[in-house]
Formats: sequence, structure tokens, C-alpha cells
Amino acid sequence: ALSNAWRDSLNTMASAATSTSAVVEGMFKAGESPDLIIEQKESRTNDKKNSPPKNNSTTPKKSTTEKSTTTRSGVNEVARAAGRATINLLTQPLTQLQQLSATAKSNEKKKPIPKKEVQVDWLGMNKKAEEFCIDHDRKELLKLHLNMEARIAWTLGWLLIHAIVLWYLLGDRANMWPLLLTAAVCFFIVSFRGPEADLQGIEYYIQQHRNIRTKNQVPTLGMIRQMKLQKKANQDQRPKLHVLGTTLKRSTFSGEPMTWEITQASNFNLRGPNYLKDRKKQPSPEALYEPFGADLLRAAQPFFDLPRYLVLPEILQHERNLPSWLPRIIVQNMWFPGTPPPLLGGGGSSTPQGTTGTASLHKEKGYMVACYWRITPDTAQTIAKDEASWPPHLRLWKRYAQQAETAPVLNGCFKGVASVHNLHDRDLGLPRLVKQYNAKPVLMAASALVGERQGVVKISRDDDYFEFGFNVETDFAAMSNHALLSMKDTFPKLVLDLGWLVEGRHSQDLPEGLLACLRVNKLNLALAPDLEDW
Repeated sequence: ALSNAWRDSLNTMASAATSTSAVVEGMFKAGESPDLIIEQKESRTNDKKNSPPKNNSTTPKKSTTEKSTTTRSGVNEVARAAGRATINLLTQPLTQLQQLSATAKSNEKKKPIPKKEVQVDWLGMNKKAEEFCIDHDRKELLKLHLNMEARIAWTLGWLLIHAIVLWYLLGDRANMWPLLLTAAVCFFIVSFRGPEADLQGIEYYIQQHRNIRTKNQVPTLGMIRQMKLQKKANQDQRPKLHVLGTTLKRSTFSGEPMTWEITQASNFNLRGPNYLKDRKKQPSPEALYEPFGADLLRAAQPFFDLPRYLVLPEILQHERNLPSWLPRIIVQNMWFPGTPPPLLGGGGSSTPQGTTGTASLHKEKGYMVACYWRITPDTAQTIAKDEASWPPHLRLWKRYAQQAETAPVLNGCFKGVASVHNLHDRDLGLPRLVKQYNAKPVLMAASALVGERQGVVKISRDDDYFEFGFNVETDFAAMSNHALLSMKDTFPKLVLDLGWLVEGRHSQDLPEGLLACLRVNKLNLALAPDLEDW
């Protein structure tokens, strides 16, 4: 519009200049010979005198001086009119141009900027992730390594060499020749086969076992979205009949058996603001969530996403209008095996949720401890303020709640603190491992020799709750399982404080603060009801 107005203004100015030059040229011609004009008018008058009159009326005649004065005043009036017309012609396009520019600026301010809708190709992302995993497995299989026969021969050969050395040191040299011959055969097999790549099994592995890595990897955002939609589609439409907090009541007095009670967050010492420099800890600030129930149940296997089957409490006034990332309820769901895993031989043999196996049928049922917290009024008020004024542990919780499902390292920043409140009672008989790690935070992450530790937290969440689950049999070391189960007869005497938080690893994330805390009093595992009956 501005370019069109400017072009029209130039055309108007050109036509104005042309008309002005014509007017000025006429003015100069009239001004150069006024006498010629007067003489022409006088000659015309004389011709009229000589010609016969058309009528009898007589008109007065003007003098020559009056005629010249009238002619010059007419020329001046024409010049002034031409000047005013020229000024109007020149200023009119400029005025229109200014009005158009002002209108365009006002329209730019009023017109909202359209938001571009970002469309994410979830299926394409999942396909790329699957192709990446298959390519990674193919590269691992192409690496040179000893096959199974060569490994057995190599191991047997070295064992025989050790036996020969011991026999030689003991002095019985007569029986060494069979051992030497067997060791030579073993090493010949190793040298004959040598390190090789299992080329024949690559395609079979990819076709038959391509889902092994997909099940163990942390899901992408698209996979999480699909799982949520599938879970809602397959969710049972029956009413929720399970009422939480029925197996463990709130204590009426301090230390009442088989109960829970509120504990102060200041009982836990966490990292201070300068912990990275001075390694000093300080009492935790107030927790973000407050407890409202707990349950102790017997279960043959882990059962996660427990709140989906429970009747959750009604929404309070301060719990309304919370941000979408902030759950109003958080749940701890921890499963302990009834029989400890073997010290040698890897992880446990518990079956996945929703399946049954021969191993789980012959094992003793485990124990599931569930604790429930809801957001405090103080936290709800803090959320309404500017994020710059939030405490560091609240900003950490926001980052964890938004990203921990897809970030394995961030998932491993979750920490638990267990503190025996009556540690100094003489009749407890606690093992040395418990005394060593009492009141010390423990990362919920798998051990790693190289690189950062990845988390083991099983997250189940909905719009109303956030559950963090643990399978102690597979997520904790076998030694820890044995130490915990050796305390089975001691639990009815323990007063235990539990606390959960997200670890602060940078200066801007310190000081640390508790997410939630709770005290459980003297739990008798033999009195726990069965999950199926509950």
C-alpha cells in the first residue's frame, strides 16, 4: 500500500509540475506585452464603433488606463490561484502518504502474530530410534570376540595351568603329563578358532530379539504418549473400590506399632549452599508435600501404578489450578522380595507385572510398602509466584517431573534417605551395614564403571498423581537384599524416618530440600494383608 501511494504521489507531482509550468508560461507571456493586449482590445473597440450598432442602447466606454489596470490585476489573480493550486497538488499526496503509513503502523500493533503449530512425527521418531538400536546391536555383534567353545577352552586351559603349577610345587611330577596334554589341546582349540565375529547369528538376532533392547531402553515421548492412550483405552471401567491407608493407620501417640506419623523435615541433613566447596550439610527446609496415608501389603511380584486402582482424596481449595507439570499427589511404591536373590549369579528372578511364572510360584511372597503425600498449602502459594523466587529444590522437582521419564541420568538423581530414629536402643541388633548407611542419602541409580549412572525409578503418572516405584530385588545389590531381609524380625522394633528428594549437583541447585518425608512405627511384616484380598 505504501509503495502504491508513493507511485501515485509521484505521478500527481509530475502532473502538477506540468500544469504549473503551463500556467507560469501563460503568466510570463501576459506580463511581457501588456500594451499589445491593450492595443488589440482598442482595435476591436474601433471596429465595433465603425460597424452599425445592433441596438439603440449606448454603453459607456472605459479609458485606456482603466483597461491596462484591469488586465494586470487579472494576471496577478491568475498567478495567485495557480500558486495555491500548485501547493495543494504538491502537499496532497504527501498528506495521503503520511495517513497511510500511520494506518499501517496501527494495524501492525493491533494484528496478532499467528502462532505456528508444531507438528511432531511421533511414529517417525520411534522408527528412527528403533533403527538406531538395531544398528548399534549390529555393530556390537560385528566386534571380534571369542565364541562359546573358545571361551570354555581358554578357561579350562588356564585352570589346568594353575593345577600344574600347584602340582609342581607339591613335588608330584609324575602325574603332570595328562594335565599338560589336556592344556595343550585347549590352547590349540583357542588358537585354531581364534576371535571371530558371529556373522551367522547377526540377522537371526535382529529378527528374533530386536525387541530386547527396546524393552530395556528409556521410552521416547511418543512411546510414552502411546502407552498412556493405550492404558486409558484398556482401563477397567469398574468403580475404584480400594481405599488407601487402610492397612496402616495414623498414630494416636508417638511410636504406636503398625502406624505412620508426620516427621519434621529438619531431622534430615542435606547438602548446604556451599556443599561443592566445603562439603557441609545442613537441616532440610520444609518438605513440598505432606503425608496423608500409608499401606503395607504382601505381594508375590511388583505391582506398579497403584494409584490407578485407588480412591484418591478430594481436591482441596489450594490444590485447584495447579500447573500441568505439578502433581497434587505423589506415591512411593517399593517392593521387597520375600526370598533374597543369590549373592552370585546376577539379578533376581521376579516376573514382570501382570505375568506369572514357575519361579514366582515357589518363592515366598514379598512385601510392598506404599506411602502417599499431597501438596502443602505453602508450596501451592509459592508456585503462584515468579519462578525466580522459588527455592532450588522446587525448581529441581519441576525439572524432574517434566523430564525424568525420558532422561535416564536425570532419573538417577532421585535419592532416598532412611534414618532409624531409635538407633541407640540396645535390643535392636542391627547389622553393621545398616549402622554404616543410617541417615545417608542413597541414589536410586544403577552402578556404572564408566559414564554416568542411570536411574532405576519406575515412574507412573497421570494428571492427578506421580508414582515412583522400586523393585528392591533387581534395583538394589544382592548384599543389600540380604541385609534388609535379615532384619525381618527387627522391623517390629524400628521407628524409621523416610525422606525423598532430587539431588542437587550444581551450585544453582543448592541447598537441597526434601520432596516428602514420613515416619513409620514398628512394622510387623507378618500382619500385612495380601494384595489380592485387599
